[in-house]
Amino acid sequence: MPETPSSFKRGLDPEAALRRWSDQTAYQSLVALAGQADLPLEEEADECIRDFESRKKYQKERRALELAFMQELINGSIIGSGIPKHGRSRELIDPSLWEVLEIGFGWHADAGGDDRHYEKLEFFAPNEIPQNVARAQPVVPTSSEIGPPFKTDSDFQHLSVRVDFTLGPLQAKIVELLNAALLKGKPWQNGKAILEQAGSEQIKMGDVFKTQDNWNVLIESDGKGMYRLRLPSFKT
Repeated sequence: MPETPSSFKRGLDPEAALRRWSDQTAYQSLVALAGQADLPLEEEADECIRDFESRKKYQKERRALELAFMQELINGSIIGSGIPKHGRSRELIDPSLWEVLEIGFGWHADAGGDDRHYEKLEFFAPNEIPQNVARAQPVVPTSSEIGPPFKTDSDFQHLSVRVDFTLGPLQAKIVELLNAALLKGKPWQNGKAILEQAGSEQIKMGDVFKTQDNWNVLIESDGKGMYRLRLPSFKT
């Protein structure tokens, strides 16, 4: 019988997660090139792949597999958790941060970048939040959780979806702009353009919303610089 989400005690380490969520044809191609089930890291390929051309092919395909995995993280199809530098407990890693974080696969199991660092990485599906995550709640709501349209006040600073949000003026302006675009039938908007219209000096959406742990409940990224409201339009 499949496990229920609440029964998962922990997520998968980076290598196990790469194996689970990779294209299996591509993954098995790497296994064949390496000659072993446990895939070596790109920089360690020479330890088991002596043929130069085979090693170069392995390194190229391994790199492509890791990049595809990172894109799934950015899209929110896979969720990660880790213990932040100087932190004491495991926490969910916002999908937007994977645009700046780099994963240490193998025994490293950490991620760093842009003055952020997480140790003991684990990964899981959005509906499989494990017990060892302190704030264990899905980052992305399912269709059964959406319910009625958003409720908000006129200035978009107080929102109610599944949980209540209190946004700063700049954050509220961005949500208002994305809502207006959605009502016009053009939900996907260039992130940098929206930030500029809102009067932000930041160039990354994630930096503007870093004070909102679950901001991607509200806003979805396509991983290529475009953003939209994740759920139906707001009703005031």
